[in-house]
Amino acid sequence: GQHKLVTCNQHFRALFDLASLAPGQALTREKIFRHSIKAHRIQAVNDCTDSEGIAQLLLQTPKHHPLELALYDGRYIQFCEHLTQQNGLIGICADITHLKQTQTLLERMATHDALTDLATRRLFNDRLELALNRHRRQRQDIAIMFIDMDNFKSINDAYGHSIGDKVLQQAANHIQSCFRDTDTVARLGGDEFAVLLEGIGSRDRLAEFAERVLDSMQNLTAEQQSTSLSIGASIGIALLQEGESSASLLRRADSACYQAKALGRSNYQFYNDQNDVFFSSS
Repeated sequence: GQHKLVTCNQHFRALFDLASLAPGQALTREKIFRHSIKAHRIQAVNDCTDSEGIAQLLLQTPKHHPLELALYDGRYIQFCEHLTQQNGLIGICADITHLKQTQTLLERMATHDALTDLATRRLFNDRLELALNRHRRQRQDIAIMFIDMDNFKSINDAYGHSIGDKVLQQAANHIQSCFRDTDTVARLGGDEFAVLLEGIGSRDRLAEFAERVLDSMQNLTAEQQSTSLSIGASIGIALLQEGESSASLLRRADSACYQAKALGRSNYQFYNDQNDVFFSSS
């Protein structure tokens, strides 16, 4: 049968709100957890949030396997049981909040650019593959926008990298503010950014987004020693073609961006076959 609680310390009683239970009850692990969820102490056990699901989880999890409890106050507790020689159980709770915070931070560092907090190339590529899988099932339109800052090298050369970094951070904020929450805005490296847009097949709508970025970037200036350098952007746009790979779509967006630069910068270009002529003439 199930083990019943024999004794516990004050911390355990407080953690699971046992004081509010009627005295003399036979308390199993499942009963304690169910009560703690109802009492709004425990929010989730191993990411499971409903009491029925947790009951199932407790049945399936071997006694010596640790459980991770997310509390409503933001803390994380690891609950682990150890079998004694008398066939009893000793349950130990350890606060692992700091460990979880470090883990979350490391995960974010792997997927978000340290300077701008935008998505990294790796996360962007992952999201693009997921979008392509959705497209195969739902026929949802996909577009990629490549955004390359104009005159950025001259700012770095003239004022140094610390000013350059500030300009990149401002540019990232400006670019992100032009798009929807559902769009993925990434910094691919240096002064190159990319945006993944789903559900927009209209060139007019995409042009509106590009215009927004151009306007926003024209308002971006590097102020240094009473000199103001204006910064623009060149934008290339490619819409997914039937059966196209992610590599091909990215190449076409890059190619269109190259054409925008070749045509005098601070403009946007949709990909067409002529772009490849520009692309190969570098």
